Amino acid sequence: MPFTGDIARATAYANDVVEAFNQGGVGAARKMLMDVAVTGPDGRPSPTYVRRVDAIVGALSDFKGRPSDVPQRSDYRLA
Repeated sequence: MPFTGDIARATAYANDVVEAFNQGGVGAARKMLMDVAVTGPDGRPSPTYVRRVDAIVGALSDFKGRPSDVPQRSDYRLA
């Protein structure tokens, strides 16, 4: 992944993607995400990455780039 281990850079880029969505819509956000895609030998990103991009732009469309109303906690555990 493009920002593995660099939380500050990933957070800044995520904020930039939200801003791009707010100013240019789904196409602008999708382009930013696809521009940083890791590509395979065929020059294309993996289907998994493309599905992640679809999910992200879908969430941006659903929630219009607004933060979640769910309180952010760091002590969630998966059961």
